[in-house]
Amino acid sequence: MRSSHGQTPAGWISVSVMLLGSLIGAFGIGSGLLWLTIAGAVVFVGGILAAKLLQLAGFGQYPPSRSRRYDSAEEYLGSHREEDPRQRRAEAEPGAHAAS
Repeated sequence: MRSSHGQTPAGWISVSVMLLGSLIGAFGIGSGLLWLTIAGAVVFVGGILAAKLLQLAGFGQYPPSRSRRYDSAEEYLGSHREEDPRQRRAEAEPGAHAAS
């Protein structure tokens, strides 16, 4: 999956809504209006919720899926250990290394 670095509709819309909420909240703090500050916070939280809803609707970027989950680090490391190619060759050709 090619990474889009957040260049998705979910990313753009949610950041725009959160920026608008921040501006409303900043204007409310600057003017001393508590209700406007709270409204800005509500709009900001709405942007966070919009991000998740848009991602679930398919407009965001999902993390790459893994084909296998491991229960422990030992299991992961055990499945990724390098095998000795000579041993693999010897198992494939039983009589090939008997003379050496």
